[in-house]
Amino acid sequence: MAIERDTERRILELRAQGKSYATIASETGVAKQTAIDVCKRSKEEVATLQALDIDELHEAQKVTYRERITALSSLMKKIREEIDKRDLSKVSTGKLIELYIKQASALKDEIVEPSFKSTEEQERDRQEREYLERLTATPEG
Repeated sequence: MAIERDTERRILELRAQGKSYATIASETGVAKQTAIDVCKRSKEEVATLQALDIDELHEAQKVTYRERITALSSLMKKIREEIDKRDLSKVSTGKLIELYIKQASALKDEIVEPSFKSTEEQERDRQEREYLERLTATPEG
């Protein structure tokens, strides 16, 4: 059964938002299996829509990647400057070093950015996946 492109697009958007197949079926008026089939055929597009959704969340929070890196780097600089002023045998210095290590870890974690693929890259990935699926499919008989 063929479904309209708008319905198919909505199915992919809902899946990218993390909705269950039951919810997708309910919201779009298609069978759950149809929703599963559409999403399986378009794995790459779902992944790109998920990346776009994450990107929109970053923008909505008004906290950009650059701002987070800048804020964490600034705090690390202040902590380093304070550590340099202290005698490392003092107990409070240990707390500063602990904070510095935590900030360094947070800064390292900020390096991840959403991955976007062009339409051509999505199509190439889809063709490669379908080719591999055909190669590994067991013949029915």
